[in-house]
Amino acid sequence: MNQFVTFARKEFLHVFRDRKTLLMLFGLPIVLIILFGFALSNEIRNSKIVVVDHARDNASQQIITRIAASTFFEIEEAPLSNSKIEEAFRQGRAKTAIIFPANFNHDLLHLNKAQV
Repeated sequence: MNQFVTFARKEFLHVFRDRKTLLMLFGLPIVLIILFGFALSNEIRNSKIVVVDHARDNASQQIITRIAASTFFEIEEAPLSNSKIEEAFRQGRAKTAIIFPANFNHDLLHLNKAQV
């Protein structure tokens, strides 16, 4: 154990004597943190989505309107079949699909009543 402590002390002193090694040890991680802090983001922006509205009621229209007004999503199209949705995924025109079932507003009201 004594040899390890002696070795660690020698290397520690060597690092602080050499300016280039010291710069690489402390300067490079700081530069990378600053650089990647500006370049990388986990924020969703302009995500292309496909919306299928089988319900065509007030609740689904309000949700679609809010999605369209958002800067986070771009509504690409409104296909009426699952094969069209899969085709949009394969062609890269969409990354997400939102499907409103036929009785969306009715089911939503019953869900709210059940929770109260």
